Parts: sequence; C-alpha cells; structure tokens
Amino acid sequence: MSTETLTRKDLAGTLVAALALLVFAANVQEWWYLGSNRWAAVTMFAIGFVGCPLAAKIEGERLTSAPIVLLAALGVAALVIGIVAIVTGAQWALAALTILIVVLWAGATLRHAMTHAHPLPAH
Repeated sequence: MSTETLTRKDLAGTLVAALALLVFAANVQEWWYLGSNRWAAVTMFAIGFVGCPLAAKIEGERLTSAPIVLLAALGVAALVIGIVAIVTGAQWALAALTILIVVLWAGATLRHAMTHAHPLPAH
C-alpha cells in the first residue's frame, strides 16, 4: 500500500517558513530588536537552523535523487546567504534568506506530497 502523505514534519516546515516571513515583516516594520537587519538575520538563521532537521523527511529515497540534490543545494545557498546577512547586516541578504527558506519549504512540501510513503522493512 502506498499513499501520498504530509506529516508533522511538513507542519514543522510550514511553521519555519511562517516564522521566517514574520521575522522579515517585523524587520521591515522595525519591530523590537528585529528592526535591526543583523538581529533579524540571526533570528531567521536560528529558526532555519533548528527547523531544517525537524522538517526534513528522507525515507526510501536515494540521497542522489534530483529533488534531494536540488533542495540540498538550496539549503547550502541559504546557509551562505544567512552568514552573509549576519556579517553584512544587508537587507537584500535578509530578503534573499527569507525567499530561500520559503522556496525550501515549498519544494520540500511538494516533494513530500508527491512522494509515496514506503513502509519500513520488517526485521
């Protein structure tokens, strides 16, 4: 039996994307400490760093499959842009980090929705 499923991991990914968008909106509106591009970048980087392993779901797939490689490349790009955003405090880097996090969420959720669930092997 194979079914297409979204799980709690997808909910965690949705929360990460929503929080990233909230941090960016707070930065633009200059709310509290998030009005600083650098502190907003640190916060968003931390959200993504914690949320990535919570939202990742690789079950029964080769790590060399095209979607996994593409999402991994986007993840590396997010890591690099996150560091650039923290070091420079540039709002363009913060915006790029936000976009990458949302694209990662959309790509991972789409991949999860289209991937058939594989039962665990019996021992």
